[in-house]
Amino acid sequence: MSQQETTPDWLLLTGLPGSGKTTVIRHALERTERRCGGFYTEELRQVGTRVGFSLKTTEGREAPLAHVAYSRGPRVGKYTVDENVMTDIAIPSIEAARKQGLLVVIDEIGKMELLSEDFRRLLDDLAGSRARVLGSIMYKPNNHADRFKQLPFVRLLEVRQDTRAQALQQVLAWLGEMPS
Repeated sequence: MSQQETTPDWLLLTGLPGSGKTTVIRHALERTERRCGGFYTEELRQVGTRVGFSLKTTEGREAPLAHVAYSRGPRVGKYTVDENVMTDIAIPSIEAARKQGLLVVIDEIGKMELLSEDFRRLLDDLAGSRARVLGSIMYKPNNHADRFKQLPFVRLLEVRQDTRAQALQQVLAWLGEMPS
């Protein structure tokens, strides 16, 4: 059996909010020389309180994805989501990475991101192309997200606050096992 057959094409971190999925992905990307493209999300805070989420691409583009102060757009909890951020920033970064044969980073396949029909289509295209994906996916059940958790080429890795260090080592091992 070849190395490509034994290494899953997608490694998706899952876990409760605040478990450290994004932290593990960012630290792994800092420690690898593997070229990548895609996005991750970060909390936006004001005076210690979370007020939204920012989407950042690996190329350095950034925009607020969701915020408590937004008044237009779909809502997820107390946040209103700007779906254009997925279309204008996240999707082009993912498509460019796929076209160049780079590792695709998707942090996260979550409720806010899945509001974008274009993003859902892109995930289906990525699954069909068998691109290499390092990402995170929501822990709670969701019809759109759960489809990807079941794919045979996906490895799920649950992250908890007390297992972040071990998760990072597993991600780095996976990156090292991937064919160039």
